[in-house]
Amino acid sequence: MKMTAVISSWSLRLKAAKLLSVWRLLSKEAEMRLRQKDSGIYILDHEVEGVRKRVSLGTRDLVLARKKAQRILMGLDPEEDRLQPAAVEQKTKGVTVDQLFDHVYREHWKDVKSQATILSNLRILSSYIGKLQVTEVTDEVIRDVRKRLEDKGNQSGTVSRKLDSLYKALDFALDWDGGNNTGVPILQRVPRRPKIKKGRKRERVLSADEQALMFQKVAELQAANPSLKWGRIALLLRFLLHTGCRLSEALQVSLDDSAGALVTELGRTWVQFPRYTTKNDKPRRLPLTEDLAAALQDLVEVRRKEIALAKEHNVEHAVTLFDLRTSTAQDYWAKLRKELGPDWKDVCHHSLRHTCLTLLAKQIQIHKVSMWAGHSDVRITMQNYVHLQPEDLLSCVDALDATLR
Repeated sequence: MKMTAVISSWSLRLKAAKLLSVWRLLSKEAEMRLRQKDSGIYILDHEVEGVRKRVSLGTRDLVLARKKAQRILMGLDPEEDRLQPAAVEQKTKGVTVDQLFDHVYREHWKDVKSQATILSNLRILSSYIGKLQVTEVTDEVIRDVRKRLEDKGNQSGTVSRKLDSLYKALDFALDWDGGNNTGVPILQRVPRRPKIKKGRKRERVLSADEQALMFQKVAELQAANPSLKWGRIALLLRFLLHTGCRLSEALQVSLDDSAGALVTELGRTWVQFPRYTTKNDKPRRLPLTEDLAAALQDLVEVRRKEIALAKEHNVEHAVTLFDLRTSTAQDYWAKLRKELGPDWKDVCHHSLRHTCLTLLAKQIQIHKVSMWAGHSDVRITMQNYVHLQPEDLLSCVDALDATLR
């Protein structure tokens, strides 16, 4: 009996030692494969059955990144221990937030625009409170979610949009019985929404010198990294500046008729966005400048060849002009902004839209600018995109000088 106990004890110690050794090896391996993006978020490069994978760890904290990387390399869920037991008490009865999200997505959100954004928001919220019962989502839990989003480095606008998704889902819970045919809603009251102080609007308008500097820096990065997509990024930035389109609109410009498509009419190249593909769901057509149309010709030819080759080999391939994901475009922009220096901290892709519409507003009637921008109301153009400088008032005083004598 005593011998058996000794053997069992040594066996447990040996297993524990092996587990500790494996954990240490995984810790070293995880650290070697960790990489920090320009945005500060850590990513992990690893292989699964011979296939290379790249996973965003969703944190700027190195200690937390290491722990998550270790769990991934061990085949565990990296998000499993994200919430503290005190803040989130997991229960098995009742309708969970995940079940609510699944219901709301299938019944209400499956066919709406911005699917990538919706699914991303739901995934993030699910990792926080997905296993909770809907009735357990209290004011305190909402505040905890908000704090965690802010701790990840999200700006106030991003935090607000993610909480919007949660509150919209909770509103649907006021009229849903959880599928049990009782007619009794699973939620009687939506938690109070925390106040989020909105950050200052980024209304930066690029001067001609700043525009030249931006494209010069992109050219330098392209020369230094010819294997990367800096050439395509340069064309994307030129497209945004010359059209005033939103980034989401530019990235859906297509070489077929599925979304935004390039067409030639009246001696001009146009980009046209069908109904329900724009922010206000209205169709829109814009003529391209001659410089932009000429700059895009080579890219159009390259993309047509890539698409034809993919079809020939039965490989699924995007038919969009730029063939870039939103996250990829944002990563390249973060690298470019870092190269340009701290003065560019408040410049984003949308700044190119601001610049384009502001330049038009100085020369073109405002209702035409509003139509170009795709706004449903000219007041939106006036309030958000027209940035006149003090020197622009000189024309007013010149008119008075000529009249009041």
